[in-house]
Amino acid sequence: MKVVYIIIVAVFILSFTNDYYLIQPKGWPTKNYDFSNNRLTPAGVKLGRRLFYDKALSADCTIACASCHKQQYAFSDSGLAASKGIGTRTSTRNSMPLFNLVWAKEFMWDGGANNLEVQPLAPLTNPNEMGNTLAEVVRRLNQSTSYRRQFRAVFGGTEITGQHVLLALTQFLGTLVSYRTKFDSVYQDIAAVKFTEEEQRGYALFKSNCNRCHTEPMFTNNQYEALQPPQNNANADSGRMRISGAQADFGKFKVPTLRNLVYTPPYLHNGSCSTLQAAIDAHATFGGRVLATEQQALIAFLKTLTDKKFVEEYH
Repeated sequence: MKVVYIIIVAVFILSFTNDYYLIQPKGWPTKNYDFSNNRLTPAGVKLGRRLFYDKALSADCTIACASCHKQQYAFSDSGLAASKGIGTRTSTRNSMPLFNLVWAKEFMWDGGANNLEVQPLAPLTNPNEMGNTLAEVVRRLNQSTSYRRQFRAVFGGTEITGQHVLLALTQFLGTLVSYRTKFDSVYQDIAAVKFTEEEQRGYALFKSNCNRCHTEPMFTNNQYEALQPPQNNANADSGRMRISGAQADFGKFKVPTLRNLVYTPPYLHNGSCSTLQAAIDAHATFGGRVLATEQQALIAFLKTLTDKKFVEEYH
């Protein structure tokens, strides 16, 4: 009986090593974020999770990161074109889902952050979102005995710093990996899993029409595209141009991943498409030229990118 108990404990401990968190699905590209300078630990991930769900990070203590990135919607804000910020304010863009972030080089619709460690600063300090400052967050956290104890266990030292806050959030965000879909099983040639005839037809349509921008297996090329010729007026969202300064980038936005689409409507940077059908019709590649049966097949394939376990497991 003692031997069995020891084995169970050993398995439990091993499941919480770095290897457990540093998942690298077969056939996926190399990760962009390197955890060698931010060593993943169970305590670090737990701390990052606590911060992610803590409303004290917002200026008026009414919203958390998780308020706009809900797990049941693949860490998006499904149903809202623009998320609610502090007070009566709203954000100006649709909340992107949060997963597979360690494979990305740039973040947000316009690529305004080029490192996962600094990405949380944007919503944290945006006056229409959390409306706070990193300095105020640090001040509040240092008033908490339990937070000081947690940070000391992960990073050492007696005082919580802004860098520690960002590193802890990165540990949690970096472990949000979604890869257990029907597509992945087929992609990895698991013998028992095959596409249906309709899914296979949809996959063929996808490869001939969508794969250039939504490149598998990540289903994004991490580039910036304009869905249609943008209208350059005072109220228009300049998109990538806000960051690059290049007029050619006006109205361009990051190509989003297509994984977990069933959980993340409405679609596009402004949430202007409430359904998958509307999003397909909005793309110039199809532009209404897709037969109803082709659209059904394409949607059937897109649904194979659904990772049900990801939204149901503990995060």
